[in-house]
Order: sequence, then structure tokens, then C-alpha cells
Amino acid sequence: MKKLILVIAFILAGMGIYKAQGRNNVDFNYFYHTLAPYGEWISMDGNLVVWRPATVQIDWRPYSIGSWSWTENGWYWDSYEPFGWATYHYGRWIFDDYYGWVWIPDTQWAPAWVEWRYDDNYIGWAPLPPYASFHVDFGIHFSTNWRSSYRYWNFVGYHDFCDTHVYYHFVNHSFVHKFFDRTKYRTNYYRHNDRIFNGGVHRKLVEKRAGVEIRERNISRTRSLEDYKTSRDRRDNVIREFRPEGKELQRYSGSKSIELKRGTRELQINRNKINISGRSIDSDKRRIESRETKIDRRENPVVKNNGNRKVEVRDESKRITTEKKKSERNSETRLRSSNENRKSTNYSAPKSESQSQKPISTTRSSSSSSTRTRSRR
Repeated sequence: MKKLILVIAFILAGMGIYKAQGRNNVDFNYFYHTLAPYGEWISMDGNLVVWRPATVQIDWRPYSIGSWSWTENGWYWDSYEPFGWATYHYGRWIFDDYYGWVWIPDTQWAPAWVEWRYDDNYIGWAPLPPYASFHVDFGIHFSTNWRSSYRYWNFVGYHDFCDTHVYYHFVNHSFVHKFFDRTKYRTNYYRHNDRIFNGGVHRKLVEKRAGVEIRERNISRTRSLEDYKTSRDRRDNVIREFRPEGKELQRYSGSKSIELKRGTRELQINRNKINISGRSIDSDKRRIESRETKIDRRENPVVKNNGNRKVEVRDESKRITTEKKKSERNSETRLRSSNENRKSTNYSAPKSESQSQKPISTTRSSSSSSTRTRSRR
């Protein structure tokens, strides 16, 4: 009886988590195809796949090109970037010294995934890392001790916080360190109307500091990516929200191949602590591979045109290995044939030379992807 009660409690708890997360049916395959025109997908060693935006400035940071609005879901980040519908409402961001900012996908939606800091004069935000997950009982939970660098943060004065061009008012990072440590930290995510609510810094406090009334903006939802793209140009003071569902998710259901760039360096991240939506990101990589995902690997960079974007794909290790084995077999065949001819003509090599003879080896030229064979006699 006790076991039955525990099982029922576990099921009810799981239903509560699912209900709070909403419809977590976004296919990762959909993310890959819709975001490919705006960046590159990188496969890291250890079954980790990340996305990196293209054509962004060197000092670019997530949650910078857009504006903050108060909505029925709390503080909502209205992005002006074409990939913002996905990367600022799903998944997490992490900064790497080599790769820069990269995004790790996830299916759990929120009006924004950020952490907050504030004092009497400034309010700031930074993207939540992949160590942060949401739970209906206690909000944001970190799987490791986390303290983001002040360089990851955007700070503005309260009177500029809801400006439609907030990025024009960012505090210069050379001054942020002077007041960063005296700011208060806050996340404040919770369940509200079966959705994740981003309370952030209290609305009344922002209004008081800014000296203005912050009105709630309406949200216009669409299930079509094309409708979302065209509707974003309308100037009617309505937030355009896109969450793919139903038929929209079937657009790429038949696609079996996805091109991933092979990571050349290790990503600076503790993979054992990645915990988005309470599960490891490695499981998503396995699901991708189960759909016959093909990683295009070439040894030498090949530039492919994809609209206005150029993608480099590297390291075709499987092809090189196959050619190498084939070349070795051909070399062995030629060697056996040569030995038979020598026997038939009563040819014998000098003793010192035959004793020091080395096996046939294959080498690959650094200037070409083809393999060559060289026989040492």
C-alpha cells in the first residue's frame, strides 16, 4: 500500500511539472533546420551539440537586441533578431573563450531565461547558464555553484529599461565592475496560469525607480514561422510570439540529414552538470542520431552557400579511413606480386637490405585530402 501511494504521488508530481512547462513538443529537428540560416551547429566531443550565431559583432551578448515588456507572463524579452523566437525562450546560453556565445537547445518555454541584478540606480540581466533548470516547487535550481562574470551582464538605468532600443543605453562594461558587487541578485521564476512566469525585479519597484507607469502589452500568438516573420513588421504595439505546434512541426519531419561542424576545441563547460528541464542534454543528441542524422565531415574546409550565409564543414574522417585501408590492401597486393616475380626470375635482394626491409606504410599529404602509398625497400 505504501508503494502504491508513492507511485501515485510520483505520477501526480510529474503531471504538475509537465503542466507547468506547457506543451514541450518542439522537435529538435525543427530547431536545427530553422536556425541553420542564422548560424552554425557544432558537434562537440561527448555527445554535445550547440548553436553559434553568425554575423554578430565581437562584443555581442544574448538578450541585447530587443526590448523588455511586462505581459501576462511577467517580463518578456521581445527580440528583434530572426532567431530570437527560439534562443531567448527555449534553452540556455554559455560563453566560451574560443567559441564565444553558444546556445544549447531545450524544449521548455519561458518569456525569457535570464538572471537579474539591481540596486537603487541600475537594473541588469544575463542569460541563465545550462546549469540552471526550472522546477515548479522552488523555481530556478543550479546544479553547481554558479556566479556569472560581470562581462556577461547588460545594465541600464531604470528609466531606460523598457525603451524599445534598450541596447543604446547599456552601461559601458569598463564601469560595470565598480557597482556590480553591490547589486542584489534575483531570479524569481514560478508557475502562474499553468505557465512559467518571469517575475524578475518587481514591476512596482521598476515603476518607482523609473518614475513612469509600465503598462501590460498584449501578445499575438502564431503557429506558423512564415506568419511570424511577416507579422513582426507590423507597428501595432503587440508582441509577436511564435511557438511551433501541430502541422508546423511536420515541415522537417522527413529530413534525415543535418550538417554539423566538428568542434576543433573542447568547450569550457562541465557537462556532468548540464541540467536543463531536469534531464541531461546528452539524451537529445542520442535522439538526433536515432533519426539517421548525418554529420558531414571533411578534412579540408569546404564553403557552402546557404542563402546569404557561408558554412564551413570539416573532417571527413570516415572517408579518409576507408581510402587508407583500401590503399593498404592495394599495397600488400603489389608487394606479394613483386615477391612472386622475383622468385620466378631467381632474384634475391642483398642480405643487409632484405633484413632491414620495413613494411609498406601509407602517408597522407597535408596539402591534399587524397592518400598516397610509399614503399620502402
